[in-house]
Amino acid sequence: MQMRRRLRQPYVFSRREFVGTVIGLSCCPPSHAGAVQRKIEARWVADLTVASAGGASIDVITLPHAISEEFWRFTALPVVTDFATMLRLSQPWYFYSIAIDDRDRPTYAAVDGHVLGVDVPHQGVLLIGETMTRSLVTLFKDRSNSAAIAGSIAHELAHFFQFKNGPDPNQTWWISLLADDGNVTRRKVELHADFLAGWCLGQWSEKFMDYVGIDIFARRLYSFGTMDDLDPNSHGTPEQRYAATLRGYFLGKNETTDPVEAAQQGRLFINAIVPMRAEQ
Repeated sequence: MQMRRRLRQPYVFSRREFVGTVIGLSCCPPSHAGAVQRKIEARWVADLTVASAGGASIDVITLPHAISEEFWRFTALPVVTDFATMLRLSQPWYFYSIAIDDRDRPTYAAVDGHVLGVDVPHQGVLLIGETMTRSLVTLFKDRSNSAAIAGSIAHELAHFFQFKNGPDPNQTWWISLLADDGNVTRRKVELHADFLAGWCLGQWSEKFMDYVGIDIFARRLYSFGTMDDLDPNSHGTPEQRYAATLRGYFLGKNETTDPVEAAQQGRLFINAIVPMRAEQ
């Protein structure tokens, strides 16, 4: 009950709440001995600039003491739980969540793969960057930092939905949307994840997200867009990201709570706002 009460009103994440203690140990910098280097065997990687196919290996430094127990238990995990339930992932906890040292590249990322050496059954890895989270808490004042963090987590869980579901039994949304853009960039995949993130936030609005919060989150995405539509890691233009997030939000708030229908509507919308390669 306590976790639910914390989510019913717009909530502001403080630096004190984020930077704290976990399991009785002091919060430590990444160089602390508690940090562990781990290897992830990945098939697909979203929102991280590495090879995204062919069994790529990713080395990460995990930070078990970087995120406070209070932040993780009362903020991050309830958000992950709610959005995983909305997306009806076949096994809501099939992914393994870890905090990582991302000082070289602030990162939230979804990986279709396994962390080696972790004795927990899982098929995917949710990477929550310490630097990225600190930046969102610090730079987005008042209620906007909560919108940015919740929306970023929703975006990554949308990638897990894309990895495991598809428009037909023989093709995932991830593969299908890459093909929609001629397998040149990931921009339609990323815009589709923006759409589904907005859809999750729209359903969440009575608890947490309102018109102000969704606009703040969409504007955060706006600043992360790129105009280079040939960049393999393109996430779409600022205007496209903003439009996809808002359209998904209003679909979730007013029209459907079915993730399958939302994914289908998202594909139609993204293909409508992003020109086909032959049309450019």
